[in-house]
Amino acid sequence: MTSKTGDPVGNARKPPQSVRLPLTRTPKPKPIKQPGPLAPNPFNAKLRGELVEMMFMLQASLRGLIVAKPYGDSRRYDFITDTGHRLCRVQVKSSARRSGNGFVVNATSRRHSREIYTAAEIDFLIAYIIPRNAWYIVPVAALNTASFMVYPDGCRRGAPFARYDQYRQAWPLLGASTPIPGFELEPPIPVRPIPKACSKH
Repeated sequence: MTSKTGDPVGNARKPPQSVRLPLTRTPKPKPIKQPGPLAPNPFNAKLRGELVEMMFMLQASLRGLIVAKPYGDSRRYDFITDTGHRLCRVQVKSSARRSGNGFVVNATSRRHSREIYTAAEIDFLIAYIIPRNAWYIVPVAALNTASFMVYPDGCRRGAPFARYDQYRQAWPLLGASTPIPGFELEPPIPVRPIPKACSKH
């Protein structure tokens, strides 16, 4: 039996069914992490040296000194200080290295060398003790060993063992004048008990 359209009655065409696709969840985009500011590495020796040099320029300038830096790094000195009447060649060092009750300061002109700075190279070695915020203005004539000790916390044995402590805050040796009023040059250092003994270096 056929229909009017000529198709078998039992085989009538069925309307096409829509194909159901499997449901898939669109993944949410992951938030993009914004890079934060790079923190300075305190163990980077070059960065530490640059920071200490900037601190020296500030300390010297606040004490009335004119500070100039030579072009390049082929000289043994880092700065020239000018009082208006005298020029001084200055090498700036820093130390956080403890030895017993004091701190070790390197006094050599080259790394991994025993050659001490001479008067033909510099006039003063400026030593900054980082943990104590202490400055030592040491004349080159006082340098006689490849390294020396300073005791910013004090030393009971006195001058023979702490001979460089006389140069602590000795800015007048550079010709520095009275600090500019209104500026606190250094935060107060807490008083610490003097150790019983200190090692000779």
